Amino acid sequence: MNSQIAIEAKNLSKDFILFNKSFDYFKFLFSSIFTTKHQLKKFNALSNISFQINKGDCVGVVGFNGAGKSTLLQLVSNIMKPSSGSISVNGRVTALLELGSGFNYDFNGIDNIFFNGEILGFKRSEIKNKLQSIIEFADLGDFIYQPLKTYSSGMVMRLAFAIQTSFEPDILIVDEALSVGDVTFQSKCIHRIKQLIDEKVTILFVSHYPEVIKSLCNKCLLLNDGQALAFGNIDDVFAKFKSLEITKRNQDTQPESKKKQVDLKGYKNMLPLDYQQGIDEFIKLASIDRSGTHKAFFNNVFVTKGAQILNSFSFNDEVVVNLIFTLKESMNNLNINFSIKTLQDFPVIFHDRRFHKDQHFSWIANNFYIAQFKINLPLQHGQYKISCSLNVPGDKSKEWLFHDVIYHALSFNMTSNDPMLGSVVSLPAEYTEQEI
Repeated sequence: MNSQIAIEAKNLSKDFILFNKSFDYFKFLFSSIFTTKHQLKKFNALSNISFQINKGDCVGVVGFNGAGKSTLLQLVSNIMKPSSGSISVNGRVTALLELGSGFNYDFNGIDNIFFNGEILGFKRSEIKNKLQSIIEFADLGDFIYQPLKTYSSGMVMRLAFAIQTSFEPDILIVDEALSVGDVTFQSKCIHRIKQLIDEKVTILFVSHYPEVIKSLCNKCLLLNDGQALAFGNIDDVFAKFKSLEITKRNQDTQPESKKKQVDLKGYKNMLPLDYQQGIDEFIKLASIDRSGTHKAFFNNVFVTKGAQILNSFSFNDEVVVNLIFTLKESMNNLNINFSIKTLQDFPVIFHDRRFHKDQHFSWIANNFYIAQFKINLPLQHGQYKISCSLNVPGDKSKEWLFHDVIYHALSFNMTSNDPMLGSVVSLPAEYTEQEI
């Protein structure tokens, strides 16, 4: 393997044998007489995966539950062997996989630091040199002297992350570690990962949070049903993932939306002229990423400041978000909401009709309606987009019904000359000061 390559997979596959009954497992283990080869049912967790990860790369791994992400990380970590193909690793690997793996829950935190360090191949004297920094990073207080069976799941992950990232790995494997623990510790973890990236440590990172992957990683791998669908540029991979997500959503929850697409052009000339501005751009954006039954659907979305329709605003401008829609059949339980997101899909503002109107309203088929939300835009400099939805809210006895969901209906810019630092939104506050 090339010395600049940290991880290389060639036609990597992993199969698991499925058993109908627990007794079938024992028959498989102890006698091939009882369980012949053609009776075995196999599950392909990974199928012919191939990729190369260079030294110093931080690669995010994304995919739906059951896509094969955790199986891949266990193969890279040498916890399990492939059924076929090969996985080559160049360097020392530390891994944060299943919560609590590699720990003895009867040992206290200090004992587990030495226990893990020795598993990783370090001498006791080397572990002692790292001990204080691990204790300080984990920040468990006196619990560091208590058995792990008294720890919460967040405390276990604190200790695991502190240990695995302190022993200077060449390759760090992280499987959803940042989903456990409080916000402060998650921030510490992200800062530590950034330090490791600066030190050219190779990182393979699984997360369900796109904003985290986009902020940390330089490459991305998309897995689906055990296959690698895309690898490389993060934006390209997430575009593929989003397309896959739409297809899956339409297949699983709203099969009619796959067949019935809204012909907005046919409704364009039916709208009053005052509501047609920007409609061509809306039609173009809406058609890219849209789902629902379309028994009710949006015809246009725009933002006004005063009497003007604009797409550029200053910090804390008062604006009106205008959502125009019509219905194919009359309804009395329709709900409208929208959200403002960054272009990286990080949601920052959300509003819902239910926050303002608790009474029912009769919506008549084939009529046009405009829903208006008057809001302020306390957003920092940058580009944003609006997503919107027409739906019937669910409850404990029934699921939500989505008539029209548009994931990118409108783009706009914030042009503040004094952007906030470390924040997207700055909420109103009353400030006073006095000598005490």
